[in-house]
Amino acid sequence: MKAVDEMNKAKTLYLDHNKIDQAALVLQRQALVYFGVFQKFERWQDPHEQQVLETALNLYRIVLDSAVQMGLKFMVRENAYWVAHCQYEQWRKGRSSSEVVLGSLISAELFADQHRNELSVLQGLQAIITKQQLSSEKHVRDIYRFAIQVCRGIGDWEGPWNWVQKSKARSLSDILGLGILIPRAIVEKIEEQEATKKLFEEEGALLQRLSDAPSQEKFQIRVQLDTHQKNMREHKSLQELLNLREGISVTLDELRNVSNGKEQSWDGRPMVFVDWIITEFSIFMCVVTTKREVVFRPLKITRREIQQWADKNMNGEENFDPDEEGKDALCGLKDDDEADEGPLRDLDDLILPLGELSDPDDLLVLCPSGILHSFPLHALRVDPERAGIPLVMRNPIFYCASLTAFAQCCRRAAADIPKEVISTKSLLAVYEPGPNMEAATHSFDPEEQQDVYSSVKYLTEELHAEVYCGNQATCAALKECLENDNDDMGASYTVKDFFDLRIRASHISLFACGSVFQHFEAGDEPLGLVTALLSAGAASVLGTLWPVESRTARVFSERFYAHLKEAGRDKYAVYDLAYAVREAIADVRQFWDSRHPYHWASFVLHGAWFMKDSVWH
Repeated sequence: MKAVDEMNKAKTLYLDHNKIDQAALVLQRQALVYFGVFQKFERWQDPHEQQVLETALNLYRIVLDSAVQMGLKFMVRENAYWVAHCQYEQWRKGRSSSEVVLGSLISAELFADQHRNELSVLQGLQAIITKQQLSSEKHVRDIYRFAIQVCRGIGDWEGPWNWVQKSKARSLSDILGLGILIPRAIVEKIEEQEATKKLFEEEGALLQRLSDAPSQEKFQIRVQLDTHQKNMREHKSLQELLNLREGISVTLDELRNVSNGKEQSWDGRPMVFVDWIITEFSIFMCVVTTKREVVFRPLKITRREIQQWADKNMNGEENFDPDEEGKDALCGLKDDDEADEGPLRDLDDLILPLGELSDPDDLLVLCPSGILHSFPLHALRVDPERAGIPLVMRNPIFYCASLTAFAQCCRRAAADIPKEVISTKSLLAVYEPGPNMEAATHSFDPEEQQDVYSSVKYLTEELHAEVYCGNQATCAALKECLENDNDDMGASYTVKDFFDLRIRASHISLFACGSVFQHFEAGDEPLGLVTALLSAGAASVLGTLWPVESRTARVFSERFYAHLKEAGRDKYAVYDLAYAVREAIADVRQFWDSRHPYHWASFVLHGAWFMKDSVWH
């Protein structure tokens, strides 16, 4: 091949001038040429395809070894991926063992993770956006996809589950551990001993130096930081902190003990964990049952079908305006239609195996992937062929971006309230005409305004809460409720501002325009209010996937807090948020004008399923 011959000349020239890094880069390009030839030979069924693939693999190995010796981290990450990719292709052809391929994939993931940890010096929203760009890279996603395929191919069902958790632990749970917020329980453990406290403070100083240093000095500081963090791992409390910050995924054994050392939730109900794996063409459900067995089920619905459904029925907030004819796209119903009809029935296959793999009243932890984060999975029917009921009427449900995030949120919810924080309940309510009065008057209802503020007054009395209504509900008031802080703020508050908070509130209910609707990229990284609020310190967030009518939100909030008061368990000293959400949805469904899923399916709970009795009181 002429291209390879020219590259050999360039490689020799670079070596003659002792430019080893440039020679390695040329060798990498040679390997890429051979891999491209392999792909063509594979399509043509050329008998030389394996010989060409072996050549590409050997070249990538040489470049990887050279890059490791020279400390070229980007080149290490790239070539570790290509070595694993080549060996995966050999495995597909039956010419490599699963152990060899999984070993290479673990190495490739490790090198990618090291690069990801370089981004930990970033803060807040910048860190999330930068890490999203990394995790959405095709190479990073391929590592997890290849590993899952290999594990499935050898009948190892726990393997794919572990890889799925690894992948998801690099998303939202990754953000929770960045140092934006360190759980108070861990901080207290660190501060109990002078040695761990000193190591923690020294690490903070090194991170700050790394953030401020010019590019030519970062490598040396990074080496110092790596050495320092190895010393930190010798202490249990600091190891826990580093695992949290680095997004170490929850293992199956840890999952068994996540609920205060029990296999069941605090009120005695069994807990079932549900993940979805979306491959290039297919979708699988992965369930950890009450016996903590991992079960995989292929689903009849395809990735293409759910994308088409989303494009048709959930293509932006404009589809959720009930006042505009033809825009109630979620349910696709008229007032005289039956409530169990409509396009949601096309998605019932997404939860069908739960009829077999869970029992009524099991507590379900739903961990969607990709586009499924924006779907009301709790509104699908478990047994549609027999006129089954919505899943949320069968089981209490809450959502998490990953099981690692779930564990972190549960730890927050279980933590004691800091002594310096005064636990109060606060309500903020705004129902006012928009700034453009002419445009707003047709949708502003003075009677509804009176009903909203009357409802808030009622809740204030029932909950013994502080209240901020109308003009009192300023950004400063919002920040004070979340942080117990009176710092001055501007006139508006963005998602970015939420990332910069240090929230002291354990639970937040937010009923606004699509308050928990989140945008997801290929890396499965959420960007929205839920991410911001959980990142800033909340243990649980209750909100809506799309805008709902003001009256529906009023009824739901009143019923939710009424059921929450009933859901307190003296024996376990917790209040069951998931139970209260389910009962409030059931109440909303009883009204004729809010029986359709458009009205009640929007309400979702994220984070932890419970709130401590001490927080409530």
